[in-house]
Amino acid sequence: MNHPLPPGDVASLRAHLQQIIEGLPSEVPARRVPRADLARVRAAIESLPLSSGEYCVALNRFLNARRYLAAGERGAAAFELRLLARIFDDLTAT
Repeated sequence: MNHPLPPGDVASLRAHLQQIIEGLPSEVPARRVPRADLARVRAAIESLPLSSGEYCVALNRFLNARRYLAAGERGAAAFELRLLARIFDDLTAT
């Protein structure tokens, strides 16, 4: 079951996601993004009040970013995470 997060928690998770995105260019190697950070983002996605379609898009963005990180493609990972961040932005704007 999806348990909606309060707006403050969504904003906090959005800020955490932004920290991950900003840190990507300096990561050496790209795989060094802590698993706990990625796990927190995944848990957030699973907790967001999203429709089925929105959930699938958000999860797909996350999984794409994780695969790009594993392949050392930091730019592509950052792109996917920025698109994911827009979902967080939409939730905090309403």
